Amino acid sequence: MQADIVCGAERSGSGLRGLSFTLTDQDGQAIPGGTSQSESSSTESRIDNLAIPAGTKQVRLTVSAASQATDVSSTFYRCGVTLHAP
Repeated sequence: MQADIVCGAERSGSGLRGLSFTLTDQDGQAIPGGTSQSESSSTESRIDNLAIPAGTKQVRLTVSAASQATDVSSTFYRCGVTLHAP
């Protein structure tokens, strides 16, 4: 199985800055290649065609942000996850 993941905050008007995420398995171990780069004002945080190891029964997306803008009070983010066969 493979996953495409995209998350955004700042680019959508949120006050969260430096949004990133990590995909982990049912044991809380990071899936290899499943840690994103931080979002910026011009690029979203995304991973495409991430291979989910065989035997993985559950995945968890952990989202974090580096900071909060002082002039924007909202703290929302949006993520999309698509699972598909390779």
